[in-house]
Amino acid sequence: MAHGGIKNRREAHMSSWWRDIVALDSAKPEGFFNLNCKVSVGNGFTTSFWFSNWTRQGILKDLFTLLFISSVLQQVSVALMGSWQEGVWVWGCFGLQHNSSNSQHTDSLSATDVVANSQGEGHNFFTPWNEQLARLMQDLQEVELDFNSQDTIQWMEGDDGSFSVKHCYKILNARHYPYGPLGEFDKAYQTVWKMEVPLKIKAFGWRCFIDRIPTSSGLSSKGIILISSSSCVFCCNHDDFSAHLLLLCHNVDLVWREIADWIGFEDYKARDFKESFLKWYYFGKKSYVRKGKEGVVWLAVLWHLWTVRNRIVFRGDSWNISNIVWGVKALVWRWAFVRKIRQPNCTFYEFSRNLLMYLS
Repeated sequence: MAHGGIKNRREAHMSSWWRDIVALDSAKPEGFFNLNCKVSVGNGFTTSFWFSNWTRQGILKDLFTLLFISSVLQQVSVALMGSWQEGVWVWGCFGLQHNSSNSQHTDSLSATDVVANSQGEGHNFFTPWNEQLARLMQDLQEVELDFNSQDTIQWMEGDDGSFSVKHCYKILNARHYPYGPLGEFDKAYQTVWKMEVPLKIKAFGWRCFIDRIPTSSGLSSKGIILISSSSCVFCCNHDDFSAHLLLLCHNVDLVWREIADWIGFEDYKARDFKESFLKWYYFGKKSYVRKGKEGVVWLAVLWHLWTVRNRIVFRGDSWNISNIVWGVKALVWRWAFVRKIRQPNCTFYEFSRNLLMYLS
């Protein structure tokens, strides 16, 4: 109980980014950190013999699978796989068990004895594992343990061996760890974070991609009831799941059409959020919109629809297509000059008449 309480307190102080990285590490059988850290063995007390990356060749569990499977000492440290004899380190038998009931049990033999006995005439001792065991002993001859020093861990991916969450995130992002093959529209995950809009807007677009918007229908499916009705507030004929509410509802589509006509974009319709975002993004690039502004219009439509929906649900506000469209245009005007030192050199009405010119 005490150990669990300490663990929970530690997790409570973790940042959200660090919790995601730790969760990702536990989701991978081999462990992300284990693959990217190198252990320099001192006395071997804190290093896992089979699971840690401490030999020159790599992780022993993966290199010598047959030996790992047949070992009864799969969870022990390096220090428990041998002993000091007159100041010299001697490897043991690694907990290996044989199949012959007539043969001597290996607990009393060292690994060197096992290899020697397996080569003796008339012995069938560890026959399937002889080659791996011989290679293991050869690899371990390069390891020098020091009883008076501690084991140390070095981050292999860093230039100076030091770890940072930022560098770890870049590696995970480059390797694309989500399970399954790359999807046709998966570029949206990375691109949305590069848009020059407020951070919460980027996060909202990303949450749409992974279907984590707290709509009434989505919350009801998890047993959370906030309001009596889970119907779409814009049409009242469909459950308000995020894709319908913000993208596919026929009344919402009128908003998208008005905004698309505003900038001269014809092929704006899409099946889901990622496809929709990339369509608007690539249209912006083809229209010579400056870098970081290609997806501003799409995010403005999405965010304003969501805020209007919340005002309808929680305050009982009324709505109409024209007001929503003008609200979207006002957002685009505000976000078009984010990170600009000077104030916009045009009025809102000038900007609304020629959006692409001011974004180029």
